[in-house]
Amino acid sequence: MIEYLDGIFAGLNQSRLTLDVGGVGYCVHIPMTLMPPSLGAKLRLFTHQTFSDNNGFTLFGFTTADERALFEALISVSGVGPKTALAILSRLSIEELASAIEEGNSLLIAKAPGIGLKTAERLIIDLRGKMLSLNITRSSKSDSSYDAVRALESLGYSSLQAQKAVKKVLHENQEMPLGELITKALQSV
Repeated sequence: MIEYLDGIFAGLNQSRLTLDVGGVGYCVHIPMTLMPPSLGAKLRLFTHQTFSDNNGFTLFGFTTADERALFEALISVSGVGPKTALAILSRLSIEELASAIEEGNSLLIAKAPGIGLKTAERLIIDLRGKMLSLNITRSSKSDSSYDAVRALESLGYSSLQAQKAVKKVLHENQEMPLGELITKALQSV
């Protein structure tokens, strides 16, 4: 198993990122919320590898080990494959998904493409109570990002637009007050 890849961002085609690692270009499927840096920038992706008879080996990449752990928890649920799990993580942040699972909010989970209410309820039944064991908790940084995303959504931006803008700002500067984070995120939308 490949734990992570350190390389240079070489391209993006929909949800497939190309990462150049020592002259070898790895195709890595990523959540749509992952904001890759500019071409040529260094990038570390925590990976999960799958194998199927039709597609051979497939790599899925995440910016944090927590995000990968949640992806692995999602695919452990009957009826949820890697592409479905990736769609869920493309729609909801790990904090939103963990909260939805713990609170039993199947309607929020069902908003992800390809997820019906029954699958959302199955996720909740199978994963409720496991978020703490996965060490997925809201830190002060994620609280600020969560609040900033909510603020942008209240101004009419989609969840995906708001998440991308906040992630971009936090990528440039990890620590900043909530007001400044919202202002800079609004400027980058």
